[in-house]
Amino acid sequence: MQHMDSPSKKKMFTTHKLIGTLLIGLCGGLMLTACERKPAFDNPVATLHKTTAGEIVQSNLDADIAHWQSKLAGDEAQGLGRYGRLQSSLLLRAQVRMRMDDYLAAQTVAERAIAEHPEAPAAWMLLANSHSAVHRYADAAKAVERAASKLQNAGDPISAAIAARRCNLNRAEGDYTAALRCASDAVTAAPSTATHGEYATLLAEVGKHDAAGAHFAKAWAAYKQPSPVVPAWLALAQSKALQDMGKDKAAAELLTTMQARMPQHLRLTVETAVALESIGKRQAAIDMLTPLLDETGDPDVPNLLAGWLADAGDSTQASAMTEQAKQGFAKHMATLPAAYAAHAVELWAGPGKDLPRALELAKFNAKNSPTVPALGLLLDMASEAEDLPTACEAATKLRRVIPDYALPESAKACENV
Repeated sequence: MQHMDSPSKKKMFTTHKLIGTLLIGLCGGLMLTACERKPAFDNPVATLHKTTAGEIVQSNLDADIAHWQSKLAGDEAQGLGRYGRLQSSLLLRAQVRMRMDDYLAAQTVAERAIAEHPEAPAAWMLLANSHSAVHRYADAAKAVERAASKLQNAGDPISAAIAARRCNLNRAEGDYTAALRCASDAVTAAPSTATHGEYATLLAEVGKHDAAGAHFAKAWAAYKQPSPVVPAWLALAQSKALQDMGKDKAAAELLTTMQARMPQHLRLTVETAVALESIGKRQAAIDMLTPLLDETGDPDVPNLLAGWLADAGDSTQASAMTEQAKQGFAKHMATLPAAYAAHAVELWAGPGKDLPRALELAKFNAKNSPTVPALGLLLDMASEAEDLPTACEAATKLRRVIPDYALPESAKACENV
């Protein structure tokens, strides 16, 4: 359900480094309440029922993957159900534990399923799932159409999954009109935590925050299951909406309380640290993020630490983290460029000190998937690089989706373009 780039990419270079610095300077410590005079945030995690301990969830997930991998270890053809269960577990662990190798393993599972069941729509949907997870949206769309071409009749249960994946791809393609229509229809047809949460996320992304808040509330209220994974997804999505509204303190509160329930969710932990740093709690953010260096090879971790350590005056450690982030992104970008391009922008716009490279990555990212976050990132990078034509092109596309989208000061010349 969760978009790989959703919450974290709010905190890219211009937002995280510039606005974050202003908040630390003006709203640090006891002055924070004076800067954020908003009604008290009704934290949904505070009233959420007791969920399964995070270490149990992680242990069960690891065991499930090991079980299905052992079942599929030989060359004997297997049923699609086994491939589907293994792939879904791999993709979940890839997201939760920030593991590139699990994304690659999920792709291998899909390819094997197609090799053994080339006429089965479900096999092609496994390929669509793995492509979508790493932002290969054009390839995912082709796989979806291959799945549709294999349907024997419209009543086949897999047809619903095909329709749902097409709806997901609408957002990736920047077609918010179609994406919102699909999400609204899904809520009407089957209101649930998933459908309300997806609709709320889209509404927030296009600036419809009141409506988004209402659907987030319904998503939380509908959740009755024991796993903390779905609430973690909701917290990540809603925190992004809160940050977009300037409610950084509320976002940090939401993420902190959810992360306490499942500290094993590394992406959640990263976003919690980012939120803490944004409200002036830099040392707490550093302390939270540093242990993750031993738990994941994802370069987001040393990249964020590089910037924060530099801001804290520890230039030696900052340099070491910058070099580690560069090496990590070189590896990840060589393997899954679409998945990590947006993440790499912050490295080169920040500690890596290569704004032209950051701009090229932002262009690549927006071309691959012209979403609001991707176009906003491109606008910021083009503005920083004083590339007014690119900035204005991004601004024009953004304002087609959000007419009152606020342009950075350096792009004010685009107001009347």
